[in-house]
Amino acid sequence: MGESLDLSFQQIQKYERGIDRISVGRLVHLAHVLEVPITYFFEELIEPGFADGSDSPVRAAVPTRAGERAEDPMSRRETLELVRAYYQIEQPDLRKHVFALIRSIATKEH
Repeated sequence: MGESLDLSFQQIQKYERGIDRISVGRLVHLAHVLEVPITYFFEELIEPGFADGSDSPVRAAVPTRAGERAEDPMSRRETLELVRAYYQIEQPDLRKHVFALIRSIATKEH
C-alpha cells in the first residue's frame, strides 16, 4: 500500500488512526489504488432521504430487476473489508475452504 502511494508505513498508520489529515488529492489517489469509488470513504456520513425524497446522489447504484435502484454491493466498505480479510489468510488451502464455505452458504439462501 505504501509503495503504491509513495508513503511510508508510518504515514499510512497516521492516516488510518486519524492522527494526520489526508488531502483530497491523496484521497482520490488512494481510492484509485484500492479500486473503490471515492464515496467509499464517506459511506458513514451519507444518509439517504434528501429533501426531495431521493437517495443521496453520491451513493453508487445499480438497476434491479424491477427497475428500481439499489446500492452496488461492490462499492460497500463491508465488501472491501471482507476481501482484505480473505487475503490475509496466509494458508492457501484454508483460504480455499473459507471461499467454498461462503459460496456454499450463499447458494443455499437462493
